[in-house]
Amino acid sequence: MANLIDQLEHLTEEILTKEELAELLASKKKLTHYIGFEISGLVHIGHVSSLNVVKPLQDHGAQSIIWLADWHSYINNKLGGSFENIRTAAKYFEHAMRAALLCHGVDHTKVQFLLANDTYTMKYWELVMAVAKNTTLSRTKRSLDIAGRTAGDSIPTAILFYPSMQAADIFFLGVNIAHAGMDQRKAHIVARDARLPGFQKPVSIHTHILQGLQKPSIWPIPEGDPLQTAIALKMSKSKPDSAIFIHDEPDVIASKIKKAFCPPKETKHNPIIDWTINLILKRDKTFTIERPAQYGGTLVINNPQQLIALYEQEQLSPVDLKNGVTQWIQHFLEPAREYFKSEDKQKLLEQMRSMVITR
Repeated sequence: MANLIDQLEHLTEEILTKEELAELLASKKKLTHYIGFEISGLVHIGHVSSLNVVKPLQDHGAQSIIWLADWHSYINNKLGGSFENIRTAAKYFEHAMRAALLCHGVDHTKVQFLLANDTYTMKYWELVMAVAKNTTLSRTKRSLDIAGRTAGDSIPTAILFYPSMQAADIFFLGVNIAHAGMDQRKAHIVARDARLPGFQKPVSIHTHILQGLQKPSIWPIPEGDPLQTAIALKMSKSKPDSAIFIHDEPDVIASKIKKAFCPPKETKHNPIIDWTINLILKRDKTFTIERPAQYGGTLVINNPQQLIALYEQEQLSPVDLKNGVTQWIQHFLEPAREYFKSEDKQKLLEQMRSMVITR
């Protein structure tokens, strides 16, 4: 029990709450875990990173569900707000998520994939209304950033349903561990505070949001809400150079990372530092950077504190860090590239690339 809690603490930014998770594990109840995704474009390394908890949960007997949220995508106007596009994209998205799971060593055949439109019943819509009745309008408006929106008179009314729908997903699926990126935590708070009779409050685990590779539109970043800053810096499917896609070839990965924003001595708003800490060092105990002897020789990084100190003191250059990260990412995504080499997967990928991708 303690081992799983320790693993999840290492891999996530937040567990709501650690005590509740301990109680759940002690109860010996079957662990049921879900993470939901809008179907909104090509799957990138940020999606892969968010799946880092599936392997330890699977190893501890949990049933994991990947929820393909087509109705949420439609409400949020993804892929042009076309249900036809979203349904076509859902086929690609399932395969891309299976490929992403392979990168973490997960047996993807034991993960359940559910498309919302194929699963919803009248019971679900009753749960949406129950959550909405227990959630104030002001709380709903404050939660709209889970859909990348802010409250205002110009937003479609449908967006107001989004937080209650996402919370209702948890109760409808009957899961006891709800999982999402930190940008989705407000939806989990809505679910935890709904207090629906006959339903348990879910344990919520939240993973880090990887920064996009491009230089922020405003630099330097003003101090403010850390979560809103993270959301503003995250990678975007609609900006290809800000993200590494799971099926990118090694030369494409190298080119994108070579062009990435990586200012010397800056460790807070630096995507290459961010990826090293929150992807590489969360997965591996050490990170090795090969350098010529005249530039310091091989460097083994054991923890984020060491990385930050070396970079801030300019004992590790942006070029050497980028080279090390490039090699690691190329190797890490190899199972996904292999998965997408078949003719049918390539066809799905080409269909996706032909669609209008919205953020």
